[in-house]
Amino acid sequence: MAVGCVENEDTQNRRARSVVPTSGTIISFPSQSCIRDTTAMTESSDSNYKNSIATVESLPAGGLSMSQIDALSGSDAAEVAAPLVIDTTSSSVTHFDLVFDDTHHCLGWNPTDNQWEQILVVVDNEDELVLESAATVYEADSKEVKIGLEQSRNPELKDIAEFIWRYVEYTYLETDDLHNVMDEALEELSVDEE
Repeated sequence: MAVGCVENEDTQNRRARSVVPTSGTIISFPSQSCIRDTTAMTESSDSNYKNSIATVESLPAGGLSMSQIDALSGSDAAEVAAPLVIDTTSSSVTHFDLVFDDTHHCLGWNPTDNQWEQILVVVDNEDELVLESAATVYEADSKEVKIGLEQSRNPELKDIAEFIWRYVEYTYLETDDLHNVMDEALEELSVDEE
């Protein structure tokens, strides 16, 4: 399988913002210096390969603590930082949503490639969500999309949550110790709507 990231010009031209979480590590989002498009090819035994995925270089390996997520959320740089997936064995946040300027940057740790990846970028235009970029997983043989979101449509929250979780399942060999926070959030939203 191949993994790619499709971006429009708005995503590529966003300004960098910096915060200092409680660990003292400076985290910048998103700029060309910390989010980059890689083209490294990795061959595995099942002929899967990765190609062209946006990565984030300035985050600590493996995950963030809740205090780091809270520091991001309480900073001037971000409106909200919210966990999406938590590793229950280490209590670290492996995937999170960073929001600023009404733009959601969903970032996740990929343990196979030992890197943070920008999984998708969605703009919240009050009445609809507009997909700016998303990682796409292709079948190696047929080049058909295995995991992805259609660029031409405005995804629903449920579609986004399902896409992120499918990508988590793709990058993690074992998901039993991963807690999907998005499921709880969707359940709360559906109860609120009733």
